[in-house]
Amino acid sequence: MNNGTNKSRGQITIGWLFSADEIGVTHPEPHPDRAIRIFLDSVSYDGVEAFASRWIQMPKAVLLHQMAREDSDFGAIYIYDRETGNFYFVSFEEDNDHIGIRQFEELLSEYDLLQYATCPAMLRGPVQPAGKA
Repeated sequence: MNNGTNKSRGQITIGWLFSADEIGVTHPEPHPDRAIRIFLDSVSYDGVEAFASRWIQMPKAVLLHQMAREDSDFGAIYIYDRETGNFYFVSFEEDNDHIGIRQFEELLSEYDLLQYATCPAMLRGPVQPAGKA
């Protein structure tokens, strides 16, 4: 999902990251809290604990701002599609990994990120894996 814009961080790309099955989340997961906890555990590494500083739960998806406890400068945005069990990474042309709480709130509005949590079917078109976006 690409959206060319003249916005603060340039073009946005949303890429498929992995399925619920790949990280051991039951699908459909009746409790998105559990799915998000498993996701956060899976993206934690080498003593760096991931946590959700913000999360917006909608009927069809969850928009998640993930940060690292050990690095208040690090933050990224993900979407959990509750209908398919897929996780997506939201990336920007400029600076994907330094999204603090204030930046998340600004990007939420500027890029209308809630549209993807409201209608995750928008994500299911031809998307590239996040590493290739």
